[in-house]
Amino acid sequence: MAVKAGDHPRISSKSPLSNLQANAQVRGAVANLANSYYAQGKYEKAEPLFKSCIDADKKNLGDNHPDILSLMNGLANTYYKLNRYDEAEALLADVLTRRTEVLGDEHPDTLNSMNNIASLYLTKKKYTDAESIYKSCIAVQTKLLGANHPDTLNSVNNLASLYYKQKKYDLAEPLFENCLFVHRAVLGNDHMDTLTSMNNLANLYSDTGRFEMAEVLYICSLETRKAVLRDDHPDLLTSMNNLGTCYCDLKRFDEAEEIYFVCFNKRREVLGGVHPDTLLSARNLARVYYECKKYHEAEVILNSTLQSAIDKYGADHQLVDNINNSLAKIQKAITESESESNNK
Repeated sequence: MAVKAGDHPRISSKSPLSNLQANAQVRGAVANLANSYYAQGKYEKAEPLFKSCIDADKKNLGDNHPDILSLMNGLANTYYKLNRYDEAEALLADVLTRRTEVLGDEHPDTLNSMNNIASLYLTKKKYTDAESIYKSCIAVQTKLLGANHPDTLNSVNNLASLYYKQKKYDLAEPLFENCLFVHRAVLGNDHMDTLTSMNNLANLYSDTGRFEMAEVLYICSLETRKAVLRDDHPDLLTSMNNLGTCYCDLKRFDEAEEIYFVCFNKRREVLGGVHPDTLLSARNLARVYYECKKYHEAEVILNSTLQSAIDKYGADHQLVDNINNSLAKIQKAITESESESNNK
């Protein structure tokens, strides 16, 4: 899910939000800054700026102005990135309804809204709803824009991701491969859409046991993202995490440990200790410690996240269950290891 954002000027983060309603130039600058923060993965900084712009512009432009709907879409996507899915869904549905009424059901912005709400449905495992919307988008975009247009390819990539989530690899693979081929040809190797396609195809190769093929794509994606993104950008950390998992699958645990350690600490610093991606990194680092028989290190990592996760999500949440299951496995290994030592 992406906010459309162009090249942004350098703007001080101390923009006078209190003057937004009176000053259109300031409103535009703050909107650009919100988009810039979003593009950098600084979602907590983007959120209040989107909200301020929406509140100010509604008084000047009205509820259904395309600029207002674009800002609302940006805020909804920010909620999505922050894992606040209910807030995101309500806002995305509102934007889609308004865009359909104002712009028509074949306008690019309307199709963008359809894609965004379908991606949310995919995250919430509403697979039938998501598939229907993706296919509708692809049909309209192919007719209006052509099969190789970036917007069409984005929809195809999303449909492939849905099939991948459902483990329908035979349906997902040719779509991912075609997206990567066309993205490289049309946008170049360094474009973010190309790197997303590369990472998605690598995930599929990894899940189907083709780890060497996955490794090549993961490394290419990671090195390119390092060249164009700052070292704590969420997309870069995703590439790092995926390469670490590939190394684990290849039993190259020393390399995996090095990557997981950096990824966990960066995510904890940028996203916070209880963000789902941070908790995933903690479990991944604990896994590699477990494989290397560093059981106590693994236990410390998981215990450092458990109580915070319970406080945030509740004791019955799946994220907490995942940590507890990993801890149980590690504590069993510690008990068995100590028993073996005592019997010697």
